[in-house]
Amino acid sequence: MGKAVARGLVEAALLAALLVVSMAAVWSHQRNDSPTSDEPIHLFSGAEALEDGSGWLNPEHPPLLKLAGALALRPLGLRTPCEITPCTGSPFDGYQRWLYGNRAPAHAIVAAGRRPFPWLLAALVVAIHLCVRPLAGPVAGLLAAGLVGFDPTFVAHAAYVHTDVGASLAFLLVVALCLRAAFGTALVRWLVLGLALGLALVTKFSTVLLVPVVAVAPLFSLLRRRGEAGDPGSSRVVTRDRIVGALLAIGIAALVVQGVYGVVLRNMTPELAEASIRAYLSGRPARPDEVERYAALARLSPPLGHYAAGARGVALLSERGRGANFFRGEISERGFPLYFPAALLLKSTPAFLALLAFALLVGTLRLRAGRTLPGVAPALVVLVPLGLSAALLLVSARSAFNIGARHVLPVWALLAFAGAVVFGLGLATRPRLRAA
Repeated sequence: MGKAVARGLVEAALLAALLVVSMAAVWSHQRNDSPTSDEPIHLFSGAEALEDGSGWLNPEHPPLLKLAGALALRPLGLRTPCEITPCTGSPFDGYQRWLYGNRAPAHAIVAAGRRPFPWLLAALVVAIHLCVRPLAGPVAGLLAAGLVGFDPTFVAHAAYVHTDVGASLAFLLVVALCLRAAFGTALVRWLVLGLALGLALVTKFSTVLLVPVVAVAPLFSLLRRRGEAGDPGSSRVVTRDRIVGALLAIGIAALVVQGVYGVVLRNMTPELAEASIRAYLSGRPARPDEVERYAALARLSPPLGHYAAGARGVALLSERGRGANFFRGEISERGFPLYFPAALLLKSTPAFLALLAFALLVGTLRLRAGRTLPGVAPALVVLVPLGLSAALLLVSARSAFNIGARHVLPVWALLAFAGAVVFGLGLATRPRLRAA
């Protein structure tokens, strides 16, 4: 008992030290960096939603993390966006007047708005450790946490007001909770999963890829071998219960999305909500029939219309781009299919690549020996993150908007999770991973 406590304290101390160094690295470069082009727009949009209950600017990003940035601005006592630019039309240029003509200087506004975002990286580091540890041991958990916490791309982007680090946390948590719910019997697991999925959906539009994963999660239990540890009984009855759980989780997620957007748009009439969607999609530009279709949806249900139109606008931007892209000495307005895979490879740390190489080697050796990871559940713990990573890269390969590796940050988190599990199981003398 004493040795177990001592090991736990050492593990907690190592994780705490890792967090301190990671956060120090973020804060070190954050304080001297000027605003990115997106940050004032995100902060204006968040303040518009939080303070004015309006959603004219920036529907292309869901509101959750913008609201976090806006909440951090409250101690400054700023004038609201609608006080500077009347919320009766698209305020695209109004964010500059709000940022540079407010009651606090622009640098103070940006610095305050950035404060919540390094903590997203801290939450991701702790989350990946807690997700990996029970599956593959404390060493693997600390390895995964270190790979993420010290990764230069995560450290760089955790300093800014945007959605990508938050999306990485959302992907990881929903995957981990989905696997836990799929191999358990408690209804509360599906309720928690539904809440996590809903929060993920209002973090970044790419998280919509998580919905099919939750939808098919009840089928995971069909792959479990009879007599496997933790098997609660009849697979047919359990599968029916899990189907109900998955439907409940998706329903809760829809309610979360409806609720968050309802708060954001609380002071917009259906007519103004429709007008904002028309202005947004016309500027993409969407086809006239598309504009009419989404405007009608916004008129019927402003929250649903804003979410659907925001996602469609992102798809249009991905299809058409926004100017020239550069890759391997070439210029294209259509984008390059290999851009994001190359960015992932070239911006990965040697430690991350070594982990993936080790995991690939272990997996190959086990397959050649006619073995897999112990049990079907462990295989799914690896295959689900790998499948989602492949889906994200496939979607990004079709994008004509090649602006940086941050758009595939969730892939790093998912691969670190899967790789660390294989690493831990490969080193273990006996399997640690349990299905439930």
